[in-house]
Amino acid sequence: MRIGFLRLLDAAPLIMAGHLGYFTAAGVSVSLHRQTGWMNARDQLLAGFLDASQAPIGMPIMSQTGRAGFEKPLVAVMNLGSGGNVFVLSSELAQAGVDSIASLAHFVRSQTFHQVLNRTLIGSYVSTYSGQYYLLRNWLEAAGLSENRHIRLTPLMPAQVPEHLAHGYVDVCCIGEPWGTRCVSYGWGTIIGATTDVLPHHPEKVLAFTEQFAAAHSPEVIRAVEAVLRGADFCSQPRNMDTLVEVLSHPAHLDESPDIIRRSLMLGVSDAFPTPGRDDFADVGATPMRRSDAAPVRSWNASDCYPDSAAMEWFLGQMVRWHDLVAGPELQLVAQRSVRTDFFEQAAARLGLPHVAADSSQSLKWRNIQPAVTPIAV
Repeated sequence: MRIGFLRLLDAAPLIMAGHLGYFTAAGVSVSLHRQTGWMNARDQLLAGFLDASQAPIGMPIMSQTGRAGFEKPLVAVMNLGSGGNVFVLSSELAQAGVDSIASLAHFVRSQTFHQVLNRTLIGSYVSTYSGQYYLLRNWLEAAGLSENRHIRLTPLMPAQVPEHLAHGYVDVCCIGEPWGTRCVSYGWGTIIGATTDVLPHHPEKVLAFTEQFAAAHSPEVIRAVEAVLRGADFCSQPRNMDTLVEVLSHPAHLDESPDIIRRSLMLGVSDAFPTPGRDDFADVGATPMRRSDAAPVRSWNASDCYPDSAAMEWFLGQMVRWHDLVAGPELQLVAQRSVRTDFFEQAAARLGLPHVAADSSQSLKWRNIQPAVTPIAV
């Protein structure tokens, strides 16, 4: 079984399942293959070079509608945790005194804005079928900032964002970790919030198989989910921090500085994380990020890994709201086809966690959740 991943902390459960031998222990042979971007992962899945991949939550949805170049339907078999994205402002905006979404809204409407930028505000996201895109739209809307009128949004691969921030091509972005922390560490930007501020415990990346492979290899898929669940549990334990940092920073995995990986893992847990040998590191982008247990920056708890079709319906609703899909009765069927919960439920039972699916589905209550878009006084 060949599984793709990108240089994002969301991939940690996959990487650790491989590194710690959980796939082998579950009786499934898995090789992990790093991809350069989501379109690359899509093409590898369509060509049959990958059987599964880490994927944005919207990728299975798009595949089920046959849009965005998907010629094969994908199905999500589990979430790779929840959250994990941050909102980053350019250093230019930070130097102008912007330190929150409210102050960004004030700044855009001020005369100073035209003196500093003298152009339209530019925002970036990964893709229009990522949770990042829709949560960014809601975050901006909360401050009365609308696309085209106040800001122009453009898709960028995560690895492109730091350079665009550094050169002043992008002013605000929603990006998966550790890329936000990387921008902060080099003085290219400032983290001012997390997507879980907009929607606590939201799914972001999923483990998606081609529908054909999942149907033909159900026992292997169940065992793979079992291994990744064990990987997620390992990631969720604070005592494993040093091992996580060492493994994830490896060139074959995220290929990132251990210092940056460690600080990224600590977002929301510690307001600042000093780095040996870098006296200025803790002061760069030092906006407090501490979060309550109700809305951590990320979570790898088993309940957050449950692939609920109601969450897919919620994101489909966002796609309709922002005019990326047309509303219709078939969309509920698309949400249901985008997810297979039976693999997760059987894997959880094998691990002695039969309660996880029922508890998480009950606690999320997706159909009643609305993003935190209460208008901000500006």
